[in-house]
Amino acid sequence: MATNIDNRTLESQFGPPSEPIDVGAFIRCAAGLPSFAQSSCQAVLNAMPVEQRSALRDACSVTDIKDALSDTWNSPKVCAHVSKIHETTVSGYYFALRPKARHRRKVEQPNAGSDTLLQTVQSNMDSVSLQCWNIPSAACYFIRGPKNTDANALSETKMANPNALFPFQGSDALLTITVYKRSSGVILRSFQHVLLSSQTLEDLFYVIPCISNELPRQVLNEDGEIFFEGQCENDGYVLCIEGQAYGDGAPGGKSYATKLSRHLKTMSSMQPQIEIAPRNAHSTRLDTLTLRLNEPYWILHQGNCEHIFVVDEIRMRHPHDHENGYPLTTHAAPILMANCRLCTKVPATLSVVGDLRLGDSPCLICGPCWRNMGSSVPSGVVVVPLPAHQAGW
Repeated sequence: MATNIDNRTLESQFGPPSEPIDVGAFIRCAAGLPSFAQSSCQAVLNAMPVEQRSALRDACSVTDIKDALSDTWNSPKVCAHVSKIHETTVSGYYFALRPKARHRRKVEQPNAGSDTLLQTVQSNMDSVSLQCWNIPSAACYFIRGPKNTDANALSETKMANPNALFPFQGSDALLTITVYKRSSGVILRSFQHVLLSSQTLEDLFYVIPCISNELPRQVLNEDGEIFFEGQCENDGYVLCIEGQAYGDGAPGGKSYATKLSRHLKTMSSMQPQIEIAPRNAHSTRLDTLTLRLNEPYWILHQGNCEHIFVVDEIRMRHPHDHENGYPLTTHAAPILMANCRLCTKVPATLSVVGDLRLGDSPCLICGPCWRNMGSSVPSGVVVVPLPAHQAGW
């Protein structure tokens, strides 16, 4: 676990943490509050006089805004024109902010021309009197280009177990948890999950997909040569939350939490010390924890594979929420797979080490290209299958 992360870096990534929240106390407190379910609001609305009800609906109506947005985004011509205006504005601010950067041709502001529809849209946008409508030049400090992790590979919410039914109960809360990974010194968003407060830390661990769980198992044949097959066994895990290490519960001092605690004691005294929690992850329900929003917590498994997870939201369960399938996966960043070094056409499936016929070692190569190089494996060459991203994806 990396313990030398600059706190300012984490705060800029996740935001300042909240005060500690006792999940169980939050549920008990919320249970005594009046319900704001849609059915209760509808009952209050129906009890109003007709005139008052109509006035309230007219005041709260956003039909005009909805119609304008729908007309804009449903028209490819208008949508492209509006998007081009935004891109041109942002590009102009970037150019003004970095005048010494490599010169690029300035993007021209799109012109509505003689198109009546575009002229109408442009005049409507120009007539907006809100001072915050136009993007100020200082906005370029808070605008970034889209990242791969912003996209969602899921077309709908993914259920971990569609057959597991969780009937609605007033004592249930939902926790939205986002999982991050490290990549070249930066922290990238990987997945977002929704769990019930009655579920455990073990449920959280097993819902997170990770390619480390698909690493092949190293085997020695009769000639002493190394080859790989199948998948390696899970050697345990630990979740570090608020200075407590919740292990996998392996007996005889083999728990991952015990190993982590023993390792940290050999480190410098400047490193934060973690206590072993009195309960393991299997028996620790989320509603028994005290958590902080926007505070990074750690998961370690498979040697030193590290995940950072952050609690984004704790709220009471609503009758319209899913009744089954928890934990849910609501976001999964698209997977970027390296292409074959030979054909550069398809994703690589093998890593070849020590082959003089290839330019690199290791060299990432696809199955067809490797078969075309011959059926026999030269002496000293090791072929390792790459993770297929199947477990949990």
